[in-house]
Amino acid sequence: MKLGIMVLAAGASRRFGGCKLLASVHTKPLLQHAIDLAQTHDHEALVVITGHWHEAIVAAQAQGEIGEARIIHNKDWQLGMSSSIRCGVEALEGRCNHLLILLGDQPGITPRDIDTLIAALPDHQIACASYAGICGVPALFSEEVFTDLKALRGDRGAKALFVQTDRRVAQCAIPAAAVDIDTLVDLESYRNTTAQ
Repeated sequence: MKLGIMVLAAGASRRFGGCKLLASVHTKPLLQHAIDLAQTHDHEALVVITGHWHEAIVAAQAQGEIGEARIIHNKDWQLGMSSSIRCGVEALEGRCNHLLILLGDQPGITPRDIDTLIAALPDHQIACASYAGICGVPALFSEEVFTDLKALRGDRGAKALFVQTDRRVAQCAIPAAAVDIDTLVDLESYRNTTAQ
């Protein structure tokens, strides 16, 4: 497996009231948790797809707050998550034959969760998280699906692919994927329930 990893970090964080990806969670920025997670698995390339908060994230990386990762600005981020996915696929295809999509605001995802997705791939083209009756990310895609990813439109991301009958999709139970940070209340709740 030649793995490419993209971390989606393009949203405006309107409900948060600022750049949530740089908010501190257990001594490091929220986005750094996703980058650290990516670094636990061998990969050919890692990209962070930014949008509204691109300049702030680049500045944080320059100051050493965000670790090593190639940051790519999706200038069309307002068109929805699918535009960021396309941006990431275009940056990674040709360098990998499997693609892992992570969100920058799911700090509870663990290396074992990613192992679960990887273990499902030999018999499937897509392995996605399943939680609270929902299919979503993190998700892992084989090369055969890259064209489908580039054809996505709108803000639903890759969810349309998880229910397509012409693709072999493994739905992997990953309860931690139900927790994402959208508001300050979410952040405080996560900090309190996962105090180190």
